Amino acid sequence: MSNIINYNNFKKNSFLFSLNPALKIILTILFFKIIFTLNIDCFFKANSKLNIFLSFLPFFFVTLSLFGLLWSINFSFLKLIENLLNFKFFILFSFFIYLSFEKPSEKYCSIYIFENTFIWFFILFLFFLFFVKKSIHKKIYLITNLVVFLLLPFIFFKINFQTKYIQVLFFKIKDLFYIFLILIRISFILILNILISETTSFMEINDGLEIILKPLKKIGIPTEVFCIMISLIFMSIPFLLIEIQKIIKAQISRGLNLYTQNIFKKIYFLISLLVPIFVLIFQKSFVLANAMETRGFVIGNNRTKLSNYKIIKKDFISLCIVMFFFVYSFFY
Repeated sequence: MSNIINYNNFKKNSFLFSLNPALKIILTILFFKIIFTLNIDCFFKANSKLNIFLSFLPFFFVTLSLFGLLWSINFSFLKLIENLLNFKFFILFSFFIYLSFEKPSEKYCSIYIFENTFIWFFILFLFFLFFVKKSIHKKIYLITNLVVFLLLPFIFFKINFQTKYIQVLFFKIKDLFYIFLILIRISFILILNILISETTSFMEINDGLEIILKPLKKIGIPTEVFCIMISLIFMSIPFLLIEIQKIIKAQISRGLNLYTQNIFKKIYFLISLLVPIFVLIFQKSFVLANAMETRGFVIGNNRTKLSNYKIIKKDFISLCIVMFFFVYSFFY
């Protein structure tokens, strides 16, 4: 009981929890614009220190504000790092895109591989997939590939041994900074998503959308339909994920092997899961429709609200600060 009271007091005293939900949605959109316009071109141009500082001012603002707000809601930074690790394939793919066979005129770093590396990698991958996947740990397999395909060519090239079989790949230092910028943008977007999901309920999102879209109602656009549709989608996602996990566990207990190595069987088993999932969705949709009808819900009628939202001083100050950097992002 004391934990519930402390949590409610924390919500009242927290900055993000007490923000107007409509303003919170607007600030989120403005933050997305600021994040996507972050750039590092000032590093590669002959600019003065003042211009460099002005170019990095949005970086400082976004970093301090997002990480400060994340710290204020007591979110675990280890959990944030775990979420970022889910994008490691995307970062690795970006790294491969920027590789070049031609020597650039700018600053660069070199990577040495064997000429037939990709062929040998494909052969070893197939061998690993069909024969030794269960007997060799994945980390050992990864370390072996790194040694064979990256370390050995580098050693051979440095000692001038069989260099004709070694291919040199070039990577611009500038491109490395761009990949780092992509990682920063992904991190900021993830933090922004965490802040909204942790501090804003589905009902607040619905109320905020109704407030924002209220002017469109005067010209005959049914904004209530859009708002209730968005709120129901957000509210149904966690429930559907839980029910899908139950269906998967029930099918596994009946002998369904979703972890088979045969890709065609795996696709067949996944398709067989779609039928009970769609049946469940329609059943719960009818139950929800009947529940809303029995409670007298009619789209378009005036509804009473649990909370009356007002714009207070801190809401206005927050909007002015973010709006300044939003306008500033068009010029730097």
